[in-house]
Amino acid sequence: GMHLNWPRMNLNKGPGAAPEETQRENIEKEIQKVYSLFREAKAYAETNHAGEKNLHLEAMKGLFSGSMRLYVHADPVKEIIAAVNFAKSSGIKKVVLVGGKDSWRVAPLLKENNIPVILGRLHSLPSREEEDVDISYKLPSLLRRSGVVFCLSMDGFWQVRNLPFNAGTAAGHGLTKEEALAAITLDAAKILGIDSTTGSIQQGKDATLIVSSGDILDMKSNAVEYAFIRGRQISLEDHQKELYRRYKKKYGVK
Repeated sequence: GMHLNWPRMNLNKGPGAAPEETQRENIEKEIQKVYSLFREAKAYAETNHAGEKNLHLEAMKGLFSGSMRLYVHADPVKEIIAAVNFAKSSGIKKVVLVGGKDSWRVAPLLKENNIPVILGRLHSLPSREEEDVDISYKLPSLLRRSGVVFCLSMDGFWQVRNLPFNAGTAAGHGLTKEEALAAITLDAAKILGIDSTTGSIQQGKDATLIVSSGDILDMKSNAVEYAFIRGRQISLEDHQKELYRRYKKKYGVK
């Protein structure tokens, strides 16, 4: 796939900000740059290039044949609508929205255009003062009720350990535990297009799985005992566990 950070469309109204008209002109210029690039890429993809190739545009050909996905990063409702309209007019076959904090506000538009959503971190504050304090927690269930396909993700590798607990929060705010678990396993695999090999425990798929002695979605009882990647057991040892054992023994902690 290819990732596109949609240009920010909010106006800065703080002290020292540029005039609003200037800001709007700059936003429009940035959006037109995106349209121009993808028009050029589509024209390139539809042309036979027997000689020298443009590597930048060559890398984008799969967006128009359907062999690649375009992951558009956008959160505010205005940007999401603009990104969906862009994708429709550009002839891109497969589009995925990433982030999507306001996706629940335009759920019918996403469902109509068959655009799944990779939601970001649920443990966050509302974007607006008038929103429910738990709107981020309820976001998955709002999309589920609207028929929009989604999965959960985290911002970076340092936060991945909290992914199951975000799913657990979603299970406490409208999703069933099975739906919450699917949001970090099978549904994620479907959105990424790799569900034929992973995402569920099924004959013929990679044996990539974990075993927990407690509720994998619960921060208190979660206790991963084993982990396997393609059938190969991996070590769960880390520096923190080593230090824990060392100082537990040193101070006689039971």
